[in-house]
Amino acid sequence: MAEIILEAIERLLSKQLENLPTKKDLDKGLSELAEMIEFLTKSAAHKDDLKDLTGHFDKKFAEQAVTLNFIESQLATLRKDLEQLSRRTKEDDSAFVKDILKLKNRMDQFEKQLKKLKLAQAL
Repeated sequence: MAEIILEAIERLLSKQLENLPTKKDLDKGLSELAEMIEFLTKSAAHKDDLKDLTGHFDKKFAEQAVTLNFIESQLATLRKDLEQLSRRTKEDDSAFVKDILKLKNRMDQFEKQLKKLKLAQAL
């Protein structure tokens, strides 16, 4: 019976040993791992690359800020002009109303004088 148990253990060990990688497999795996690490270090961004990229974005954002400042100043000027035009329009409207009222009063006076003249001529 001990021989059967020993034989079963040997079979299990041999199956386990078959599944273990060999030195050749380990060397192949290590070389593949080294290739992957080399690829990653070559294609990965480095600090200098990131600094260059940051500088590029800072420059672009600064250009956009200048453009936005220009647009904001133009909008402020337009608002100011619109406000002045609005005031001027109100002032002009009230001046036109005053002129129209003055002209209406003068016409009323002319009509009264015309009636008086017609009455005077009729007599």
